[in-house]
Amino acid sequence: MKKTLAVRSGASATLAAAIVSIATGCASIATVTVNSEARSTEPTRVAVLNFAWDPTRGGPDEVAANRPGTLLADCVSSRLKEIPGLTIVPRETVKRVTAEHLRPGPTLAELVRQGKFAEVATMLDANALVLGDVENDDAWVGWVRSNQNIAFTCRCVDARTGHTLWTMAGQKVTGPYGKVNPNATMQLILNDAIPKLRQGLGS
Repeated sequence: MKKTLAVRSGASATLAAAIVSIATGCASIATVTVNSEARSTEPTRVAVLNFAWDPTRGGPDEVAANRPGTLLADCVSSRLKEIPGLTIVPRETVKRVTAEHLRPGPTLAELVRQGKFAEVATMLDANALVLGDVENDDAWVGWVRSNQNIAFTCRCVDARTGHTLWTMAGQKVTGPYGKVNPNATMQLILNDAIPKLRQGLGS
């Protein structure tokens, strides 16, 4: 197994990042970037918020799961438990707090869009938040679907500073036939991403 580590220089040390690539004999489907701030000795208690789901050209009937953004956040939260040094806020807690702040007042998603990371993290007893987006894109040739693509990005944000500690991104094409199963596809992507994140965090 070949492993390479590259350091991306920036305007300040806090923006320096390590991009970890691991060649495993099969095509890489995930990219991980780790900021130098993520290697702090301070314990990191992470809350994974529901992912935003955007079925760009595939309708809900193309999805073989209910509430994909919630299920994918469950999946990422579960897999992050494999990384030493991270304490993961139970997803049941995140869902309860999310439900409690639907209305009246701003939702958690609205607070995040306003950059109020510390306020959200306090509600969840966390000091870092994982925010994600998922897209489903169908490609067609004439009237025949040629493939289905699921892509996701997520980032871990320091609630105090608002700085991004690390990011994960992945993409996998499936098909051409059958329903999209975002949970199964996400697991395949995370099989590639989680070892890279562990490597980047030095754990």
